[in-house]
Amino acid sequence: MKDKSTLVKYTREELAHVPDETDWEKVDKMSDEEVYQDALNDKDAQPTDETFWKTAPLPSHVMRIDPDLLKWFKARNVDYSAQINTVLRAHMETNKRCAHEALFDLKESVLDILLKAQSEGPIQLEEIRHRLGIPKVDYRDSARSNSLVWGILCHLHNDGYVRHIPHVGWEITEETAALLNRS
Repeated sequence: MKDKSTLVKYTREELAHVPDETDWEKVDKMSDEEVYQDALNDKDAQPTDETFWKTAPLPSHVMRIDPDLLKWFKARNVDYSAQINTVLRAHMETNKRCAHEALFDLKESVLDILLKAQSEGPIQLEEIRHRLGIPKVDYRDSARSNSLVWGILCHLHNDGYVRHIPHVGWEITEETAALLNRS
């Protein structure tokens, strides 16, 4: 070991060249009780009991991977856990982009509905949801779909594209309508 006061990392190749410092003749002459007592004297090698395992903190990132998947990754890469992480991260990023694009499309659809409804005047949240084709199933689903539309309207409002008239409804601003009509 390089320095007994610090933790040192070795590669498999380096470990093959580390000399064995165990006095095996001494160990062979010891009884099982002496080996056990010697181990108890090592503060890092204390025995565990049922209580220890009931209260031991478990890592939050442990997950089960099907054996065939793990075998496949292990066969292709020495650092298979990093490769699994890379694949999962790529999947996450793809889904983030898809979700972002879907929200962008939904914003465009809400603006289009408000532009077409401009001659009618402000329209209610429920009507916008209905025109988006989001069906009303029951109260809980309606609340969820309305909150999605509400969130989009709030973003559009904060960006100055739409305005809300309390107790009346939502409408597109003149500037946004002019801009969209030119496109």
